[in-house]
Amino acid sequence: MNILLITVNPNPHSLTHALANHTAKKAEERGHHVVIRDLYKIKFNAILGPKDFNQLFDGIVPKDIRREQEHIADSDLIIFMYPIWWAGAPALMKGYIDRVILKNFAYEKHSNGTFTKRLTKKKALIINTMGASIADYADAGFLDAMKTVMDRGVIEFVGLQNLGHHFFGESENLSEEKYHTFISRLDAILEKIL
Repeated sequence: MNILLITVNPNPHSLTHALANHTAKKAEERGHHVVIRDLYKIKFNAILGPKDFNQLFDGIVPKDIRREQEHIADSDLIIFMYPIWWAGAPALMKGYIDRVILKNFAYEKHSNGTFTKRLTKKKALIINTMGASIADYADAGFLDAMKTVMDRGVIEFVGLQNLGHHFFGESENLSEEKYHTFISRLDAILEKIL
């Protein structure tokens, strides 16, 4: 299986990066091919600007967008792995979605107002780390909101088969014991899909 792991966190020592590296290692041990797109490391331009609009309107896909779309096209499974900041995805991840998951690539819009999902042969998994507890986010309604936005508004809209949206709460200043608990939990998630 070809796996595309899209991750974003400016701290290379973050839990996000530890989980991403662990995921890649586990997948490769099982014979899967993994491509990691660390959006900070590749200096991904998250701004969908006027030049992009003009080129896309003329039927030209900018080179950096096309490269990311090729990674998606070549994948069987896309893993989105990112921290939760201000009850949502970091701007860099949102910018990736805005610039890459485009009409005429990920979906088509027809003149009668209907849509065709174009990524139906692919699967997706979402892993989020966050500082607050899962209970705090759930009580505030944020978990449901985040799932609605990412799971329904992006993943399902373009036809990706959603293999799960998992939250790792209270992830700051981890003890070694809690870190290993998170790794065990991630292994259980991966066991079902790899």
